Amino acid sequence: EPHAAPEPARRGGGAPYVTRVDAKTMILGDGTSTPSGSVIFDQASGQILYAGPATDAPSMQPNATIAVEAVMPGLWDCHTHFMGALGPDSAFRDSGYMSASYPDNYM
Repeated sequence: EPHAAPEPARRGGGAPYVTRVDAKTMILGDGTSTPSGSVIFDQASGQILYAGPATDAPSMQPNATIAVEAVMPGLWDCHTHFMGALGPDSAFRDSGYMSASYPDNYM
């Protein structure tokens, strides 16, 4: 059930940085889903401020709004890609997969 959102944290006393994710489908923790859901979270603390129907979302001005097909509030993607030993002559290192120039490593 939706409830009032807590106040976002303020980094260094400045304005909070709040992100809103609007999804066509929100998958809830019990495995059920709801159409047209929103998740609002505070970038500074990582805290979810709101998760529920988009129509009931609190009226706060987000710094960024992202539209996606589906969202699972609170899901942690805790996986890794084992690439073996990476030495100075590694093909993976040379290909850019393990460098800052490969942006998908940082999304």
